[in-house]
Amino acid sequence: MTKGETLVDCPLCGKEMRRGQAAYVPTGGLYFLPPGETLPLTITRRGIEDRGGIVLDMCSSLGWLRKPGALPAYICENCRKMIVEY
Repeated sequence: MTKGETLVDCPLCGKEMRRGQAAYVPTGGLYFLPPGETLPLTITRRGIEDRGGIVLDMCSSLGWLRKPGALPAYICENCRKMIVEY
């Protein structure tokens, strides 16, 4: 946690949530990435997980990064819930 960062507790279980971002690629999938991380050029499960990310939904074929997007998010790995800021 960095100085000035706000902690967020899960509204369901009360445990601390991880801060990061919900990253998506059109027809490429939905992923949670830690702060400062970006999607790899060639999107694979291992590429996401090597960055400390979590694959939330992934297409069956490889996706090429063309128009990425990301929204600030918090994830509770205990409840498997995510809060997304938009």
